[in-house]
Amino acid sequence: MIFSIYKETENLKDHYDFLKQRQEKYAQTIGVDYKLYGDDDQYKEYKETFKDRPYINEYNIINFYKIHLLYENSKKYDNVAYFDFDVVPVTTESVFDIDISNGIAVRVNHESYMKEFEWRMTKWEGKALSTIRSPTAKYWNTKAMLIYNGMDGENDVYNTGIVIANNEQLKKLAYFDNFENDLDYMHELVTEDDMFPDIISNMFGYDNETLFSYKMIKNKVNLLNLDEDWHYALTINNKSIKGNPKLIHVINKNFKYVERYVKKNNL
Repeated sequence: MIFSIYKETENLKDHYDFLKQRQEKYAQTIGVDYKLYGDDDQYKEYKETFKDRPYINEYNIINFYKIHLLYENSKKYDNVAYFDFDVVPVTTESVFDIDISNGIAVRVNHESYMKEFEWRMTKWEGKALSTIRSPTAKYWNTKAMLIYNGMDGENDVYNTGIVIANNEQLKKLAYFDNFENDLDYMHELVTEDDMFPDIISNMFGYDNETLFSYKMIKNKVNLLNLDEDWHYALTINNKSIKGNPKLIHVINKNFKYVERYVKKNNL
């Protein structure tokens, strides 16, 4: 089963039909169910559970929600894949050909975080080195969580724009076990951290990928690292499609370029 979440933004709205059609067609091609969730009563009910935490914004809530839906759908389906709505399938190969019997498949996404960190350190003038959504921020935030819990702090930074898992491995991940305490802990790091200098702690936040990395290590879940073909990221720094990708994650939101690529290659 494949699912996604649509939350209206200008870029997504303008390309809604193309994006939905690509994901639906792909699911049909590989013979699995597809479901698109939206800003409905189910989401609003989930959002309400954060009403006592006004410091957690809607972007964070939506991304916790997608992990929540992984668990909900895994109760019905043996294997579940989540795609961000800006993920464009361009293959007929099944994502479920990936063996997820002994781990969770997700892309490691910190190729340049140390380079970025070192460069920004030279430019720092008392402000945060990077946004709280950057791989740099997620690496250091996860590191803090692990160190405070007696671990060495080394971690992977994941991009949960594509996740493939089954119920057994999700149970092992135990993402929502002690969730309220984990949120309190993250809030404490944001507001009261005294182990790291401001140059680092200013980047801490409430990102789903920070908690995902923390739980993967804490609960010893095996990483099945999605390669670039299965999670091809189009970013500000990587603007063109090269090679033979299978799932294109259009992070830079240049959907017109991807539509031309699909049409040109008759995909």
